[in-house]
Amino acid sequence: MRLKKGSLFAPAAVFAVALFLGGLLLPAHAAAAVYSPPYADFGCSVFNNWDSRPKCDYAKAQVSSAGYTGFSNSYLTASTMMSGSYAQSDAIWGIFGHAGPGGINMTADGANWSAVYSDPTHAPGGNCGAPNACLSSYASSQILHRVRFMLFGGCETAKRNATGHYELQEAAKADGVDSSIGFSTLITTGNQLSTWTNSFFYWSTVHGQNVLAAATSAEADVYNTPSYYHDYGGVQNSVVFGPTVVLKPAAYGN
Repeated sequence: MRLKKGSLFAPAAVFAVALFLGGLLLPAHAAAAVYSPPYADFGCSVFNNWDSRPKCDYAKAQVSSAGYTGFSNSYLTASTMMSGSYAQSDAIWGIFGHAGPGGINMTADGANWSAVYSDPTHAPGGNCGAPNACLSSYASSQILHRVRFMLFGGCETAKRNATGHYELQEAAKADGVDSSIGFSTLITTGNQLSTWTNSFFYWSTVHGQNVLAAATSAEADVYNTPSYYHDYGGVQNSVVFGPTVVLKPAAYGN
């Protein structure tokens, strides 16, 4: 477990709370660590010709300049990224990696893979245990309800399934996450996603645009980057849940 820096709003926030009612021990609204300044975690991987660390570094730099405590995390497993020291303590959370409908991959060492899935139907053998994780596992506890924004930075993370559902983002919403962004098509180059990420977190956390406006501004910045020759690289196909959510000032979600 990494050593987190910063102070807790309340020491009791790190523990789950229970209420005794009518002779039954009933779990109250799940609680995780709440830090001041709020935490933001970004998970990235390196494999083959894909190095997502620049995206994590851009995101970390922008949110840190806006009052969050940002972390760029390399070579973690998906279950670690969803754990109490990471997603469950975060105001902002994101993963960059190879992906598809219902899941986004990470690699802890460049060889062994894990993924955050929307639900067990996408997990190998239906198993949501480590090193993988399923967003649906957190719906009943609502332990992610303080996450203000999630970014699923990979191909087709917002591609609708056969029944018309945006699986990762709908699962995040069911967990209590305020807003999220995924992409409905392939991301054809990593450079455009890097530029989009840097711009999105500038416009949202530094400048104060809402999530939808920041995504639109980031798309324009990619389009107007001379070296891209007006090629969006797929980032124009973002899908936004919670479009009016704002990420400035730095704060946890509701």
